[in-house]
Amino acid sequence: MCHFISVIMPVDTSLSAAKAILDKFHMAFLDVDNQFVEQQFDGDRLFFLKGDNEDACHCGTVLGRDHPERLVGPRADTSVADFRKLKKKGWSQSKIERALSQKAQTTQRHEKERAQKYETEMQKWQEFLTASLSETGFCKRLGLLLHFYSGSLSDEQFRIKRTERLPLSAKLESSLLTMEDDVLYMISAR
Repeated sequence: MCHFISVIMPVDTSLSAAKAILDKFHMAFLDVDNQFVEQQFDGDRLFFLKGDNEDACHCGTVLGRDHPERLVGPRADTSVADFRKLKKKGWSQSKIERALSQKAQTTQRHEKERAQKYETEMQKWQEFLTASLSETGFCKRLGLLLHFYSGSLSDEQFRIKRTERLPLSAKLESSLLTMEDDVLYMISAR
């Protein structure tokens, strides 16, 4: 179905303070309870983050983008196959070269746009985490959990593989990029 991002915070976290920071970063909590997953946290509460669309889906997120399970191998060079297919259709050499050149330019443009989108999203995550965990933030530790749901957010049952503790630091970006599904990344200011 879809990837979803959950935020895990201490139960005593001020939700009004959290909302103020979430609003600043155009984020919101989705009001869904998943008792099975939440019972795996000791004194913490699970919140689903609302995505850019109405159903909170975070497919294509920068979080975990570079994890080996999500990396796709190098693309096969399809230009030879494309060339043969177009030649078979009776296209001229110059028309084929022009079409393949345009296709390559379009691919490069899309890759550049995707890279800019990821860079902007990563900066937003780092700023959100810094604001959330600062002295004026809403908590001293905050967990991120990425899971690919195949069913309902409230009914899906899965086990958290492990918890990784990360300091809020310059090296955090690398950890966020390589997040693994079903691993709780607990981030703290110190």
